[in-house]
Amino acid sequence: MRVVAARVGGVASALCPATGRLVAPEDPAARAAALRDALAEGGGDPRGFVLRAASLAAAAATYLDLAGLAGHGAG
Repeated sequence: MRVVAARVGGVASALCPATGRLVAPEDPAARAAALRDALAEGGGDPRGFVLRAASLAAAAATYLDLAGLAGHGAG
């Protein structure tokens, strides 16, 4: 999934360089060009991305991993 975001606040640290592009917030021409490029490249598999990265199961696995309890799920 391609992301176009303004270079403000902490956005740069949260954006994956492989899929995202930062543009100056005061440069609408750069934003338009980045959006055109993202649309031309295609969006990959947004549903698959959400299922892998943001589903309830993925969130639970991340939480257990952060808590040091990976592999201890209630199964």
